[in-house]
Amino acid sequence: MEEEETSQYVEVLLEEFDDQLRELRQSLNKLNNYTLEEKNPFEAFFRVTHTLKGNAAFMGINGLAEVSKILCEVYRGLDYQEGKNLGIDRFSKRVYLALYFYRIAIERGETPSADRFEALLNDAEYILDKRKKPLS
Repeated sequence: MEEEETSQYVEVLLEEFDDQLRELRQSLNKLNNYTLEEKNPFEAFFRVTHTLKGNAAFMGINGLAEVSKILCEVYRGLDYQEGKNLGIDRFSKRVYLALYFYRIAIERGETPSADRFEALLNDAEYILDKRKKPLS
């Protein structure tokens, strides 16, 4: 890709990232006052991480694609009660912050590696193990 074409894609990625972060923030707010009649707030985390995985891979932002792939698996098929039992509400706050800082890094032209989020990824692998789900 040419540089001008790449920068246009980055702008679109950042705009979508802002929308996705807003959706995650709303879902985090719902975790505190969730009722069974509402949509499972963890579904938003699955959708966003799944979308980020694809967008980042397309853009060649491999660190974000790698982090998103693992996070996507944490949230895949996660219902509200299982998430609460595993303490994923607290984990989800950390996910939101990690993605927020990833977004800032991309805007600055940085490409942080997945290593930057080693503790979060270790926790994700622990959660996957608790859920008895292999990382695909």
